[in-house]
Amino acid sequence: MITEVCYTAQTTVDAKYKLLIDYKLSNQNDKKAMGIMLRRAKSILRTSSFTALYDKGYHTGQ
Repeated sequence: MITEVCYTAQTTVDAKYKLLIDYKLSNQNDKKAMGIMLRRAKSILRTSSFTALYDKGYHTGQ
């Protein structure tokens, strides 16, 4: 059995009902993680009509 300690967790949560929609755990830098999580949310929710809120630590300048 292999056990890894992950230092970053990304989550997507429904604002109205506070339900967890998606999550991702990794040992990678999360600087570009927001784009991945937004694409996953679009796929899960089957829409691109939503508002995403996140802190400036995700900013890559692109």
